[in-house]
Amino acid sequence: MMVVEISAAVVACAFAVLVFFAVRTMIAARESLKQAHDSIHQIQRELAETSLELNKLLRSTQSITTDIQGKLEKTDPFFNSANQVGEAVQEVTKSVKQVSASLSQGVMGVEQTLRSRQQQWANVVDWAAAGIQLWQVWKAHRQDQSVKAQAQTTKQGDEKDVG
Repeated sequence: MMVVEISAAVVACAFAVLVFFAVRTMIAARESLKQAHDSIHQIQRELAETSLELNKLLRSTQSITTDIQGKLEKTDPFFNSANQVGEAVQEVTKSVKQVSASLSQGVMGVEQTLRSRQQQWANVVDWAAAGIQLWQVWKAHRQDQSVKAQAQTTKQGDEKDVG
């Protein structure tokens, strides 16, 4: 019986050691679970705060997007007008090209006519120059008359003030 008693004592000791290490392992596992639980709670709090900030950011972004869309819609008439101005400029350019071509043909015709009637045009230019000179002399004479009349009126007004 002694072997059975020693075996029972060894089994009891082994079981006690096993229980001791199992309890230590469970305590360590419990501490790890508590830390994990605390970490999860902290992450949940931070996630809630981040969610609130994200919602604020989304509302702000939506507001900005709506504002930008409104402003873009307000610029549509400007760009439509710019397009119309571009089309008008194209039409003007086309017309100017046509007028330029017609004018060029006309100038060539006038040049040919001038060459054929050069003396007649020289006389016309002389008469035009004489007319301009006559008009300038008349204008200067009229201006002198006006200045003299104004001076006389001023002189008469001064005499009335003195008298």
